[in-house]
Amino acid sequence: MGNNQSRQTHQNTNSRITSPTLAASIITSTTAASRIHNNHNDNIKNNKNKNRRSRSPPHYSQQANGRPNKQQIKTEPPSSALSGCTTRHGTADPTMSSNYNDTTTSRPRRSSSSVRQRQHQQQMDSGYSGSRWSSALFSHAPHTTSSTITTVSSFTSLNWGCVQEEEEAIESSIECSLTSSATNHSTIAATNAMALVNADPQLQQPPPYYCYPHPEVDEQQEDQQQQQQQQSSINDIGVSTQRVLRLLENSSSPQETYKILDAAFARARLLQDFEDQSKAFKAALNWSQRELEDDDDNSNDVAAVWVARCYIDGFGTEKNPALGFNQLKTLVDRGCWQAFYPLAMCYLEGVKSSQGQEIQPVDKGIAYQWFSTVAQLEFNTNDALPIIALAQFRIGSLLIDEDPRGALQWFLKSANRGNLHAQYIVGVHYEFGIQVNKDLNKAKEYMLKSAMQEFSHAQAALGILLINSNDFKEGIHWLERGATMDNPRALFQLGRMYEEGIGVEQNNRTAATYYKAAANREYPEATFQLAIKYHFGGLGLRPNPQEADLYLRQSAKAGYSRAQRHLGLMYLERGPHNQHRHNRNNKLAVEWFFRAAAQGDIMAYILVGECYEHGHGIETNHATALEYYIKAASVKSPHQGKAQLATAELMIKHKRTADAFEWFERAFKNAECIQQQNKEQQQEQQQQQQKRSCTQCRAKLMVARYYLHGWDNVNQNQKLAYQMLQELANTNERNYHVHYWLASCYLEGIPDVCTIDQAAAFEHYKIAAEMGDAQSEFQVGLMLSNGTGIQCNRSEAYKWYEKAAKKNYHPALYNLGLWHDSIHDLPKAEKYYEEAHRLGNPSAMEKLAVVYLKSSYLPVDPSDHNRYRLQHLHRREAIQWFKEAARSGNSVAQRELGKLYGTGQGFTQDYERAFGLFGQAAAQNDPEATLLLGSYYEEGRAVKKDYEHALRLYLKAGRLGSPVAPFAAGQLYHVLNRHKEAYAQYRIAAEDPRLRGEMVGKSATLMRARYILSYIPVNMENDDMLGNATKEQAFMTLKRLAMIEQFVPSFYWLGDCYQHGRGTIIDLSQALIWFQRAVDEAQNVNAIVQLARMYDQGIGVSINKQRAFELYREAAEHNHAEGQYHLGLARWRGLHDMVVNQIEATRWFTLSAAQGFGESYWAMGQMAFELGDHHLARQHWKHGRQLEHPLCIRSLAQLLLNSNNNNNNNNNYNNTGPATTDEQAAQLLQEAAILGDMDSLVALGRIHHSKATLAGQKFSSLMASSATTSSATTTPSSLTGTRQIKNIVQNSNEANAINVINNTNNDRHNCDNDIIVDDDNEGDNGVSAVLLKQQQDALESATQCFEQAAMAGHVEAMFLAGQLWHEQKQYAAAHEYYDRAANHGHLLSRVMRARYRLAGGLGGVQADPRAAYQELMECAQMENGVEAYHSIGQCYELGLGIQQDYQKAFEWYVQSAESTGDAEALVCIGQLFANRLIQHPQQHADMEAIKWFKLACIYDNHVKAHYQLGMYYLQGIRNNNNRQQQQQITTEYLLAPSRYTALQHFEQAAKQQDRNAMFQLANLFFDLDPSDAIQWMDRAAQLGSPDALRELGKLYYTGQMVEQDFERAFDLFLQAAQLDDSDAAMLVGKFYEHGISMPSDSGQARHWYELAIQAGHGYIAELSLGLLLHRSFVSSEDNVNEIENQEEVQEDLQHQREAYLLFRAASSHAYTPEQRITPDIMIALYHLHGWGNAIVQEEPAMITLLAYARAGHARVYYQVARCYETGLGVQRDLSEAFHWYSQLEPFAFLNRQGPAEDNIDEELDQDVTRALLRLAEFYRHGWRTARNVEKANQLIQLVSQRTL
Repeated sequence: MGNNQSRQTHQNTNSRITSPTLAASIITSTTAASRIHNNHNDNIKNNKNKNRRSRSPPHYSQQANGRPNKQQIKTEPPSSALSGCTTRHGTADPTMSSNYNDTTTSRPRRSSSSVRQRQHQQQMDSGYSGSRWSSALFSHAPHTTSSTITTVSSFTSLNWGCVQEEEEAIESSIECSLTSSATNHSTIAATNAMALVNADPQLQQPPPYYCYPHPEVDEQQEDQQQQQQQQSSINDIGVSTQRVLRLLENSSSPQETYKILDAAFARARLLQDFEDQSKAFKAALNWSQRELEDDDDNSNDVAAVWVARCYIDGFGTEKNPALGFNQLKTLVDRGCWQAFYPLAMCYLEGVKSSQGQEIQPVDKGIAYQWFSTVAQLEFNTNDALPIIALAQFRIGSLLIDEDPRGALQWFLKSANRGNLHAQYIVGVHYEFGIQVNKDLNKAKEYMLKSAMQEFSHAQAALGILLINSNDFKEGIHWLERGATMDNPRALFQLGRMYEEGIGVEQNNRTAATYYKAAANREYPEATFQLAIKYHFGGLGLRPNPQEADLYLRQSAKAGYSRAQRHLGLMYLERGPHNQHRHNRNNKLAVEWFFRAAAQGDIMAYILVGECYEHGHGIETNHATALEYYIKAASVKSPHQGKAQLATAELMIKHKRTADAFEWFERAFKNAECIQQQNKEQQQEQQQQQQKRSCTQCRAKLMVARYYLHGWDNVNQNQKLAYQMLQELANTNERNYHVHYWLASCYLEGIPDVCTIDQAAAFEHYKIAAEMGDAQSEFQVGLMLSNGTGIQCNRSEAYKWYEKAAKKNYHPALYNLGLWHDSIHDLPKAEKYYEEAHRLGNPSAMEKLAVVYLKSSYLPVDPSDHNRYRLQHLHRREAIQWFKEAARSGNSVAQRELGKLYGTGQGFTQDYERAFGLFGQAAAQNDPEATLLLGSYYEEGRAVKKDYEHALRLYLKAGRLGSPVAPFAAGQLYHVLNRHKEAYAQYRIAAEDPRLRGEMVGKSATLMRARYILSYIPVNMENDDMLGNATKEQAFMTLKRLAMIEQFVPSFYWLGDCYQHGRGTIIDLSQALIWFQRAVDEAQNVNAIVQLARMYDQGIGVSINKQRAFELYREAAEHNHAEGQYHLGLARWRGLHDMVVNQIEATRWFTLSAAQGFGESYWAMGQMAFELGDHHLARQHWKHGRQLEHPLCIRSLAQLLLNSNNNNNNNNNYNNTGPATTDEQAAQLLQEAAILGDMDSLVALGRIHHSKATLAGQKFSSLMASSATTSSATTTPSSLTGTRQIKNIVQNSNEANAINVINNTNNDRHNCDNDIIVDDDNEGDNGVSAVLLKQQQDALESATQCFEQAAMAGHVEAMFLAGQLWHEQKQYAAAHEYYDRAANHGHLLSRVMRARYRLAGGLGGVQADPRAAYQELMECAQMENGVEAYHSIGQCYELGLGIQQDYQKAFEWYVQSAESTGDAEALVCIGQLFANRLIQHPQQHADMEAIKWFKLACIYDNHVKAHYQLGMYYLQGIRNNNNRQQQQQITTEYLLAPSRYTALQHFEQAAKQQDRNAMFQLANLFFDLDPSDAIQWMDRAAQLGSPDALRELGKLYYTGQMVEQDFERAFDLFLQAAQLDDSDAAMLVGKFYEHGISMPSDSGQARHWYELAIQAGHGYIAELSLGLLLHRSFVSSEDNVNEIENQEEVQEDLQHQREAYLLFRAASSHAYTPEQRITPDIMIALYHLHGWGNAIVQEEPAMITLLAYARAGHARVYYQVARCYETGLGVQRDLSEAFHWYSQLEPFAFLNRQGPAEDNIDEELDQDVTRALLRLAEFYRHGWRTARNVEKANQLIQLVSQRTL
C-alpha cells in the first residue's frame, strides 16, 4: 500500500502513540506553546468542569464562564511544538477545502445552474452546528460604508406619526452623525464583522463531509487522472458502501483515504437522503474497525474521525454526541492530528446530548489551546495549510474583544494562508482603519480574495465598497454574485439600488423582488422596508395592511430599533396609522419605545419623553420627560435637534422663556450644522433636505420671532428675523406660523428690510390658511374680496371667511355679514353681525343698524303683529342710531340718512339736505355716497349739471370700491361718444362678481359684448383695449344673457349675431326666432326691420314680399329710416304691386335721408342719373359721401372714370401737377374701400394693375430700342445687347409643372420680367429704372387691393389675386386664391386649380390628376368653358386622370386653338405629329408638324415653334417611305436642309430668350464666325443651358478660341453638373481627383462620380470611381504604419469592396472590347490578391493578366513580373520576371511633362519606378542575368531622377 518510507513513518508514529510515555511526551510537546501563554495558571477556576473530563493540553486553564483570561490569551507567535508531526492530511476536520481555501490547487468553477449553486453553498459549507447569529449584525455599523447594510435613503410616502421628518432626517444626515464617532463605529464594525463571519452557515452548519472538488457537484472535472479514477466509481446516482470500501482498499495513504471518504460523504450530503448517508457512514465505520497490518498507516484513524463527527451530528446514524466526543478525545490521545480541530470546536461550542443534556460545556480556554496547537503545525502540504489557516482565524476570533491588535495579526496570518473568513475580516479592518491605517485599496484586495472564494458576505461587502467608489459595474457584479448565494445584505443593497436607480435603471418591481428575497432571509432592515412599502403602496406594491403589519412585527421582534419605534407609534393613541390590527394601547406603545431606547435609539428617547410629558401609557411627569429630552438632546444624532426643540417647548410651558431661547437656538444651529456638513455629501438629496427638518423650521421660527419682537432681552434684529423667515418659507415647510409671519412682513413692510409686496403676502397667507390657521384664512378671504395682491374673487373669499368663522374668528363673522347684506339676505346678515358684535367687533353695530332699517321696509303679513312690531322697533333704533352717528361724523350714518332724505322715506323729500349729507360722507371716502353725489351732478339735482365733475366722482367711487360706479361712468362716457373710456368702464363693471345677476351687471355685460362684436363704430383692436376677448366669447355672453338670464335687451343683438355670423356660424332660423322675440317682448324697431329684410330677400324663410312690405311699413310708421327707404324703393321700382310714383318715392327717400340714411341719397342720385341729370346725381351722391356711404362714393368714382374713359390711355404718370381724373377716381374708390365696399377695392386694384401693365410695356419698348441700337457693334445678331440676363432656370419638375399649368408661351411672355437693367447703362438717363419702380409699386398695390377684397369674401378678387401671384411665380399663394375662388364656383379659378392638380408639386400642391380631369370636364361643359379645352388636351396627351388618347388630345387642342387662338395648342399638335403620336392619313408626319409649328409662329410668334422649325430646317426631312431610295447615294428630301432658314428661326427664338436656340446658333456660327459663336454660347450659358455650360467649359479647358483658364472651365463644368449634366459631373470629378486648379479632394471627386453614375453616365463614371477608391486603399497600404485604428482599416476594406463591384459594373456596361480592358485588368488583380473580399483565383487571374501583357498592355507588365517572381498564380520563374520588368525600362525615358489626366498613366509611372528598383536588384545579385553592379547603380540613379 505504499513504499518503505511511508511504512516506516507509520510504524514510528504508531509506536509513539501506543506508548503512554511517548504519548505523554508528545502531548507535553504539543502544549508547549500553551504554557508560554499561561502566566496566571493558579488563578483559573473550573467550577462547572471540575468533575468532567476535559481533553486539553496540560497546564492550560480556563475561566468558569468558558472564556479565556485576557492575560492567558496572548498574541505571541506559537512555537512549533508539533514540527515533527508527519501525519498526512487530506484537508482537515469539520471544514473542507472550499472553506480552507487551498490556494495551491485550482478551485472548481461555479456551477452553471444558479439553483445548484445555492445548493452547493447551503450543503457544502463547512463548520459546526452551535450558536446561531442574527443576519443583521451590522445594523448598528456606519450606514455609509461597504461593511453596513445601507438603508433606503428616502421613503416615498412615509408619514408615520410625529416622527416622519425625523425618519427622513436619519437617511440624509446619517453620514455626518456617524462620522463624528468614527472610532466607536470602527470598533463596532470589527465586532459585527466577526459576528457575521461566525454566523455564516459555513461555520455553523453540520460538516459537509468532503474536502475536495467533485465533478458531480460542481460540474467540473479535475485535471488529475488519479482523482478521476477514484471518483468515477461513485459518480452514479447513490452511494455504495462496497464501492467505497473497494476504493479504500486500493488507497495508498491516509490522504487518499480521506479524499475517498470525503467524496463519498459529499455525495451523500448532496443527495440529502438518509440511506445514502448511512451507507457512507458504514463505509467509514467498517474501514475504521478493520484489523491493522504491520505495514498499515493510520488511515483507520482518519476514518474514525469521520465516524466521530457522524455520531456528534447524527449523520447517517443515530445521533450520539457523547460517543463521538469521546472518540475524538481517544483519537487525540493516539496522536491523530486530524482530530485536533474538531475537538477544539467541541470545546468552543460545547457538546449536548440529543435530550439537551450538557456533555461538554463551552470552554473557550481549552478551545484556544487546541486552536493554537493546530495553528503551530508546520506542514507545508496542501492538506494541512487550510486547517492551519482556519485555526489561526479561530484564535483571532477569540482575541477580538480583549486584544484587537493581536487578533488582527492572527487574521492576517490566516488570510495570507487563504482563509476566506479571515480575508474578509482583514478587509473590514482596512476599510475602517481598525488597528491599521485606513486603506480602501487593501480592503478591496482582501475582500476580493474572499469574494473570489464565493464567500457571499465578502461579495456583498466588496460590492458595496465598489459602489461607494462609483465603480458601479464591478460593484453590481459582486452584489449579484452575492445575491445568487442568497446573501441578504447583497439582496437588500440591490433592492435599494433598483429602487433609487443607483448605477442601474430604476425598476420598482425588481427592487421589491430583492427586498422580498432579503426579507425571506430574515433581514430586519428589508422586512422593515417592505412593511413601509406595503403600508403605503410603494414599489408598485398595492397597499396591504396585513402584510405591512406582518413585516413590521417581524422586523421589530428581530430587534430592529426603527421597527420597534414605529410599532410603538402604531399602538400610540395619537398615532395616525393604528387602524390596521393595532388597537390603541399606549402602555404597549411605551413598552416598544423603551425597547428601542434600550438599543440607543435617540428618537425612542424623545418618544418616551413625549409619553411622560403628555401621559400616554404612563403617568405624566414633566420632570422625567425633561430628563429624557435633555438626554437625547445631549447626544449627537440626527434627532438631536428635535430633542432640543422638545426641551425648549416644554420650558416654554413652564414659563422658562429665557432658558427656552437657548435650547431653541441650539436646535436651530444643530440642524443648520448638520445641513452644512451634509452639503457636499448629499447634493443629490437636496430636495429632500429642503423638505426635511421640521425641527429646524420650528426652532428657527421661534428664534426669528425672538429677534423680530425682542423678547426676554434678546437684541431685536428685524433684518435677521426677516432673513430667517424667508429661508424657512423657501424650504416649503408645512408650518403655517412661518408663512403667517412672513406674510405680515410683506403686507406691512419693514423699513430698510422688506418692501410692501401684497402678492407675496397673499401667497404666504394662503399657504398658512391651507394648513388651517384661522387668522390666515381670514386674511386670504379679505385679500380675495378686495383684490389685494390677487384678482378679486368674492365666492372664494366667502369660503375662506366661513372656515375662519367656524373657529369663532369675529372679523370673519363680520365680513360674512357684509356678504349676505350685499345679496339682500338680511336674516343671515343680521345673524352674522350679531355674532360678531357679541365677540366684540366694533363695526358690527353700524352694519346691524343698516340691516335693521332695510328689514323694516320688507313686506310683512298684517296678521303677523309680532313681526310688524319688531320692524317698527328696528326702524326706530336704526334712525336714532343714524342721527346720533351722523352728528358724530359717521360716514355710513350720513350716507344712509341722506338716502332717506333723497327718497322721502321717514322724512320729507329734500334733495339739498340729501346732497349735503352725501357730500359729508363722500368727503370721508364713502364709495356709495360718492356715487350718489356724482348722480346729482349728472342729473342736476340740487346743483348745476356738470358731466366732467360727475365722471370724476364716478371714477373716485369706483376706486373706493363701488361696484356700480364703473357702469355709471361707462354710460356717461358712451353718451359723450368717448367709446374707449366707456368700454374700459363697462369691462370693469361686467367683470365685477358683486354685480353678477344684477340688472346693472347684465347691462354692462351686454354693452361690453356689443363693443367686442364691433357693433359700436370704433376701432380699438390696435389699442389692445379688448385684451384677449374674442367675438366667440362675446357671442356666448349674449347667448347666456338671452337664454339663461332672459335679459330682454339682448334678444335683438343675439338675433343679429346669428344672422351675420358674428362670433358664431350663421343660423338664420335662430336669427328669425330671436328677432321675433325682440319684436314680441320689446317692440324693438330694429328687429322689425331685420324681419322685413329676411322676408323680402328670403333670408332663412321663404320670400314673402307682402309680409316684408307690411313690416317695412310698420317700421316707417315708427319713423325708422330704413323702413322709409324701402317704402320709397317700392314706389320707385313698382315693387310689392305698388304703382310707380317717383314723386312719392322721392318723398319717402327724403324723409329717410333726413335721418342720415345713405342708401336714400344713393337712390335719389341713381334716379337722377337714369334720367340723364348727372349733375343732380353727383349732388345726391356727394351728400351720401358726406354720410360715408360707400355705394354713393363708388358711384361718384365710376362717374368720373366714365367721363374720362377715352383719355385713360394718355395719362402721364409722371405728372406732378394737379391730380388727374383717374387719380381722383382712385381716391374715391380707396375711400369707399376703407368704408368696407369690396367692389370699390377690386376696381381700385384693376386701376393699379393697368398702371403696372402700361409701365411694363413702356419698359419693354425702351429695352427693345436699346438692343436694336447696340446690336451692330456688340452682338452677332439683333438680339444681343449690353443687358445682363437673369438666370431663370428652375428644376425640371417645376418647369414641367409650369408647362402643364400655362397654355401660353411663358418664356416669351415672361421675358420682360426676367430682364435686369445693367447698372452701368446710363443711356436711358435712368428712365428704365423709374419704369421698373413704377411697375413694381403698381403690382404691389394691385395685389394688396385684391388680397384685401379676397379676405372679405370677394370671389372675383380671389381670382385676380391668384393671377397676380401666378404671374410672379409665387405658386403657393396663387393656388390658395384659385382654390378659394373655385370653391365659390368661379369658372376660371376652377380651371387654374385643376391645372395645378394636374401638375403637382408647384406651391406644394399634391397631384390629383383624376380630380383635375373631372373638374376640367365640368368646366368645359359650362358656358364660357373654352379655357378648359387646352388642359383637357394635355390630360389626354399625358394620360393625366384619364386613359392616354392622342387622338382625343389632338381634338381638344384643335378646339382650343379654334376657340381662343391658342398658339400653345398649335405647338402641342405639332409635337404630336413630330413624335409620331398621331398620323396624318396622307401627309408625312414631320411635314404635318411643320404646318402646325408655322401656324403657331403666325398666330403668336411662338418661341417653341421657331425652335422646332429651326431644327427641322437644320437637319432637313428625308423621305423614308421608299427603302430603295434610302440605299441610293442621293437621298430625297421632303424638306431640304437650309442653314439660312434655320438660322432665321433660331434667331426669332433667341430673341425670346430661348437658350436652346442660342446654343444651336453658337454651333452654326462656329463654322461662320467663331467670335459670334463664343458670344452665343456665352449667352446660352448665362441662361442656364447645361449643354452650353459644358461645351464652353471644354473650350476654356483646352484653350481653343479662348484663353486657357482652368478655374473658369471648372466653374462652368460645376454649373452644368448642378443642372444634372452627367458629362459635366464626370469632368468635375476629374478636376477634384487630379487637383486641377485646386487642391485634390477625393471625397468631392467620389461625390461627383457617383452623381454621374446616377445620371446614367455608366462605364466611364464607374471605372473612374473604381480607380479612385482603389487608389485610396492602395495608398493606405503604402502607409500602413500610419493607420492607427481599426476604423480606418475597415474603411479601406469597404473601399476595396466598392471598387471591385464598380469594376465589374464597368466591365458589364462597356460597349467595346477596348473599353473592357481596364476593368478586366482590375478585376483580375482583385481575384489575384483577394482584395475587397473577392474570391481568390490566382491562376485564372494570372492567365488574364498574362494575356493582356502579351497583347502589349504595359499597365500589367509589373503585375505579371511580380507574379513570376513570387510564384503567385504561376510557377515561380525569375527569368520571366526579369523579362517583364525589363519591358517597363523603356518607359522610364518617356516625357512626363504636363498635367496628369489619366489614373492609368499615373499607375503605369509607379509601375515603372518599382520595376527599375527590382531590375537593379536583379543586376546587383545576378539573378537570371549577368551580375552588373554598374547597371544596378544606373537604374537606382534613374529612379532618383524620376522621384525628384
